[in-house]
Amino acid sequence: MAPAAIPPDSDVNRRRMAKPGASLALIAAASLAAICVAAAPALAQTAVLTTSGGGSASSPAALFQRFYKASVAASRAAGHQVRFETRQDAFPDTAPWLGNAATAASDAFVAIATRPGGASLLKRIDAVNIALGPSPAVTLSGDRMTVIIAPAAGVPGVPTADAIARAVIQQATRVS
Repeated sequence: MAPAAIPPDSDVNRRRMAKPGASLALIAAASLAAICVAAAPALAQTAVLTTSGGGSASSPAALFQRFYKASVAASRAAGHQVRFETRQDAFPDTAPWLGNAATAASDAFVAIATRPGGASLLKRIDAVNIALGPSPAVTLSGDRMTVIIAPAAGVPGVPTADAIARAVIQQATRVS
């Protein structure tokens, strides 16, 4: 037999609520609920993108995980540590795009590493910056590769792994 429910106005519930910190926890929970309700329309409009890496990058923890995985994959392909960074702060509307660009860049590293001479080309790159801009682009400057994304353009605003690899190879051969 299931225990009887305790009415909300009972003495038992009043004593629970009188514990130090209980009201603070309820205020925090109510505030969090209000924030979630207020943010729901904006979050509903956010495009949640996924890749073969799995998951979306709409939360800070998920974005960090996507950048970490991208750094690990690119570092393995390059044979040395490769940092992944953003030039701007990530927001719920840009985070999925930043995560997809990081994944595409790491996939490009893997593709370049399998090409003849690719390993020596990747030895030059120590960092990957993901930046927001008016149109998608990829640039190489010294030891840094910059992937520029244009979230306003939608999916075409994020360069593919093939486009990133082609741009890196083309720019690296011009410098050599």
